[in-house]
Amino acid sequence: MEIAEYRLRLVQLTDAKRVLDLIDTNRDRLLKYFPITSSSVTDLQSATMYISKKIQESRNREFYSFLIENKETDELIGMYILKSFNWRVPKCELAYFVDKKYEGKGIVSKITKGIVSHCFNNLKLNKIWIETGEDNFGSKRVALKNGFQLEGLLRNNFRDSEGNLLNIEYYGLTLEDWKNNQ
Repeated sequence: MEIAEYRLRLVQLTDAKRVLDLIDTNRDRLLKYFPITSSSVTDLQSATMYISKKIQESRNREFYSFLIENKETDELIGMYILKSFNWRVPKCELAYFVDKKYEGKGIVSKITKGIVSHCFNNLKLNKIWIETGEDNFGSKRVALKNGFQLEGLLRNNFRDSEGNLLNIEYYGLTLEDWKNNQ
C-alpha cells in the first residue's frame, strides 16, 4: 500500500535485522507504550521469532504488522499495527510508531488517513480505535486529525515496562462517522 511518499507492507522474515535496528534505536521511547514488542525483540533470533509469529497472526486475520518505508530510499521509518480484531462487530485497534528522527513531521497522520480508508473499504470494518496514554500528545493529535473522537478514559488499563498501571484514552471512529466526513 502506498500513501504519499511512503510504502506500507507486511513485515517479512527477511526484515528481522531492520526491525531489530529500528527497535534498538528507539527502545527507550518504546518501552512505555510498546513494552511487549520492546522486550520481545532483543537480538536477531528473537526478532525473527517475533516476525514469524506476526506473519502467522496475519494469516489468521488477528494482527497485521506493516513496515513504513520511504518509497524513494527504502529506509525503514516505523511500524503500523492493526490488532485486537473482533470480527463479530467488526473492529480493530490501530497502533504505530516512527523512528525518533521522524517524529512530529505529520507522517503518522498521513499514513493513518490511508490506513483508515483501508480498514473501512478493504477489511470492511465498522469501527477502529486508538488507545493512547494521557501524556502521549502526538498520538492524540493523530487521532483527532483523522476524525477519531475521544470516547473515554480507561483507568489503570495498561501496564508499562516498569510495571506501572497507566490511564489510557480511548479514541474511536465508526464507519458511519468516517463516511459522513468524506
